[in-house]
Amino acid sequence: MDAVALLLGQHARLHSATVAESEAGSLEDDLLGGIADAELRVGSLPGHNPPVWVWWHIARTEDVLMNSVVIDGEQVFDRDRWAGSLSVERRDIGTGMDAAAVEQLATAVDIPALRAYRSAVGSRTREIVSGFGAEDLDRSIDGRGAARAREAGAFGPGAEWVDAAWQGTTLGFLLGRNLLVHNALHVGEAIVVGPRSI
Repeated sequence: MDAVALLLGQHARLHSATVAESEAGSLEDDLLGGIADAELRVGSLPGHNPPVWVWWHIARTEDVLMNSVVIDGEQVFDRDRWAGSLSVERRDIGTGMDAAAVEQLATAVDIPALRAYRSAVGSRTREIVSGFGAEDLDRSIDGRGAARAREAGAFGPGAEWVDAAWQGTTLGFLLGRNLLVHNALHVGEAIVVGPRSI
């Protein structure tokens, strides 16, 4: 198995099974299946972000990373005009949001639209990554992509450090850290703060 196939296989586990048509199972489906939308809007641990915010954050982060940093493309959020469907006015990735802003987003976001948006982002990511060869993963990531993300409004107050974290590394490292590790850590967070364990 080559590195791209391994990346795609692990990415599939962190998205809905419909994104990758995977038989390996989906942590997202296991976590969200059978849970009422209202339960996703509140966390079980005071002071922690509720599961719906986590899903929004990882969807926005993946969209911005893949379509502004990795390639010079149009974000799924913009291409398919998701802002209206999601009922969310923000376009940043959510890093650094204060508790009031998190609560406002968690209350307002349309959860079926959020699930659809995250699936659209995952599908777009797979389309992009499937076009890479193993040699592409050694490509250096410079500051141009992070600059595009910044110009597109990806970093709100308190998220300035993300700009630097998304440059000065290789594509393979960036994809592994952000598509796999970042998403997996937040899926774990959603499990801990959510209404039930899987």
